[in-house]
Amino acid sequence: MVLAANSVSATAAGKPDRQPAPTPPDIVVDVCVPSVGPVLARITVNREYTKTFTEADGTIKFDINGASFGTFTRLSNGAVISVNASGPATLTFQPNGVVTYVTRGLLVAINSTGIWQYAGNALLDPATGLALSHSGRVTDICQLLR
Repeated sequence: MVLAANSVSATAAGKPDRQPAPTPPDIVVDVCVPSVGPVLARITVNREYTKTFTEADGTIKFDINGASFGTFTRLSNGAVISVNASGPATLTFQPNGVVTYVTRGLLVAINSTGIWQYAGNALLDPATGLALSHSGRVTDICQLLR
């Protein structure tokens, strides 16, 4: 559901390195409308892993697979929404500085516009969490917490 790119290490070209994805800490976000207020985001199940590939041109690719589930709790009234954010996804760092984050399944993105669950393909800006393009279903988690 949340990826810390700096917590994953790259390996030399050849067989990919497979590591468990770290579980991020719980966070409180205030990106929904004022009537919703602060929301606690928590990973409840993390069985994701990351495979790291380094290509001959220096491109580093992280393939993220496995199960990831979480909850969002509206702190003002205790309302809880459970989500599946099991991906898969690929995070790519190219030698020219371009970074891409592509998902092909279930993803939850927290950004300045709210909390969104994408089911289908999505291209996200890794710096902002905003969807640059997507196909499939989009669910507004903030709306569900109202």
